[in-house]
Amino acid sequence: EILVVIAIVAVVITSVVATSTRSIKNSLHARYQAESTRRGEELAEWLRSERDNSWTNFVGRASGGAGSNYCFSDNLSWAASSCPGSPVSGTPFLRTVNLRLTTTVTANDTVEVVIAVTWTDGVGSHASRVNTRLTSWNN
Repeated sequence: EILVVIAIVAVVITSVVATSTRSIKNSLHARYQAESTRRGEELAEWLRSERDNSWTNFVGRASGGAGSNYCFSDNLSWAASSCPGSPVSGTPFLRTVNLRLTTTVTANDTVEVVIAVTWTDGVGSHASRVNTRLTSWNN
């Protein structure tokens, strides 16, 4: 009888530990997903301010075809934007952006912006993406 009770307790404890481990992994992934989205949106806002400061300089950083790639760590500045970049300090995140010059029907320049915030954990590689198009709205 004692062996049966020990076996049942062992099964219960094993299932509780497995469920707890899965719950922790899911919680951590959700936290990283939310944080990576925030980091991507932060970079998108910074790029909008760069566009507003000087459309000419901003559009000069984009190229046609496959576009131009930049990496950003903690410091949101073009000077620190060489790829491959270093992760944002204290996090597993790497922020990259692709700027691709396109033309709209009205022949105004448009820059297609694709931001990817990537990270790797014990499960694998993950990415959060922010896509937008920026134009010279104040001309």
